[in-house]
Amino acid sequence: MFDEFAFRDLVRRKGKTMKQVAEALGISTTTLYRKMSGENDFYRGEIQTMCRFLGEESLGNIFFAKNVS
Repeated sequence: MFDEFAFRDLVRRKGKTMKQVAEALGISTTTLYRKMSGENDFYRGEIQTMCRFLGEESLGNIFFAKNVS
């Protein structure tokens, strides 16, 4: 399950905005928020792009979180 809070925190800590993340993915911010809420799924390529954009080797702890509050 996607941990939206951890993702938002990571983006903020990296000094990025959700708009910048959406632009890096080539999608609108509305589409990004739909994906974050679980309404739509992230594609593998989008996850890989986010890893590169955010300078992270993996986002497994965010995309495969076990307990999301």
